[in-house]
Amino acid sequence: MIDPAEIQEQMAVVDSAGFPIGTALGVEGDLIRLTRAGAADGVSHFLPLARIERIADGRLWLRNIVPDEGTGLNPEALAAGYHGQGAPRGPASTAADPE
Repeated sequence: MIDPAEIQEQMAVVDSAGFPIGTALGVEGDLIRLTRAGAADGVSHFLPLARIERIADGRLWLRNIVPDEGTGLNPEALAAGYHGQGAPRGPASTAADPE
């Protein structure tokens, strides 16, 4: 289990593939609060500490997300909606060729 003291405000939260999910605002009990900024619904979201697999490169890396596994979130909603972009952003992001 991750030591909550290692989690710093404004740390990036990424999924297991490295795609951005959000930004940590802080730890509240056994939950990580994500910032509202960029959330498609304008509401703060929480992730259980147990969802964090590791802290590396200044980021919080999530375990594979299983739809609605006690979070009320699912991969599509996280990838498509958190930043309000409609598509995942991240190191492996590829855009389809329009032609």
